[in-house]
Amino acid sequence: GDYSSYDSFFRRKTENAVADFVANGGYYLGICMGAYWAGSNWFDLLDSADTVQYIRQPNADIQRSYGTVAPVIWDKQLENVFFYDGCAIVGDESKFKTVARYANGDPMAIIQGRVGIIGCHPESESHWYHSKILKTAWHEFRHHGLLLNFVNTMLTYKPAPSITSATDFTPVESALKTIIDLTQPFTRGTYQHINQIARSALRQSRK
Repeated sequence: GDYSSYDSFFRRKTENAVADFVANGGYYLGICMGAYWAGSNWFDLLDSADTVQYIRQPNADIQRSYGTVAPVIWDKQLENVFFYDGCAIVGDESKFKTVARYANGDPMAIIQGRVGIIGCHPESESHWYHSKILKTAWHEFRHHGLLLNFVNTMLTYKPAPSITSATDFTPVESALKTIIDLTQPFTRGTYQHINQIARSALRQSRK
């Protein structure tokens, strides 16, 4: 917030250095505020998805901004991860890999191409849990392992190629039509010949 170029630092996708870095093969890992920054109002790194304030989402189990832990399902396991007004990710879930979800079902941690964002704080350290309420929630560095796995997955993640787009099938459809057009005269004659042989065989069998 003290950076002298703060006001001009966040610009649209085609104009900011961070988006250019990702477009040119770089990776972006955003946690909490860094996750917000991946959204359309900031670095604009996401495709068909955006970051929103979780505490304002329908059925959010946390509804005000303060340091606490949020129950999330991370890789099919329940984890209580440090949370301080983090984001949820909304949009077309077919466009990204969801690694963790909040209690209301909203994606909390996702990977989309070379972009990985996390609304909570798996990097949290022991002194973050100094209050009596949070002391028992200290993860004893287990969440650091989750974060490491998340980064490793992001570095190797390759989304499955889409096969639903009509444009994907255009070359195949064109080739099939050409094959049908070229072979139709021959196959029609072949079928007629087969019919003649079959009918002749039937007549012979009846004699």
